[in-house]
Amino acid sequence: MAEQPLSLVGWTALCAVAEAIGMTAAAAAAKGSQALIGEPANGREVVEALSIAVAGGLVEGVALGGLQALGMGRLLPDLNRPQWVLVTTAVAGVGWVWAGRQPQAPAETTGPPRHRCSSSARRSSLARCWARC
Repeated sequence: MAEQPLSLVGWTALCAVAEAIGMTAAAAAAKGSQALIGEPANGREVVEALSIAVAGGLVEGVALGGLQALGMGRLLPDLNRPQWVLVTTAVAGVGWVWAGRQPQAPAETTGPPRHRCSSSARRSSLARCWARC
């Protein structure tokens, strides 16, 4: 008997669980970096902090790729699940490296933030997040 594809609710649940795992790993990586390194003061510490952040992102990639492969495997039985997980993890790693290399705003600023997201920009960002799943 052939397996039925996941419902939209099932697919959304898989993606939500994967993102929860990934965001927990990313938050743990950020806190771990703060505890171990603090504010990076030199190039070596920047590389160490970035490595910790990327490790958290790789956990997100494995979780997202693994759970997506589980869900898509029901619809696409010939899906190469290990390859899907590997590619998803690699893309997540590249994304975290790219995000980590962007200049950060100073922790303490005087005056209002330079960039404020409008409510439509926040909704657009949320839509992009869900579109990844």
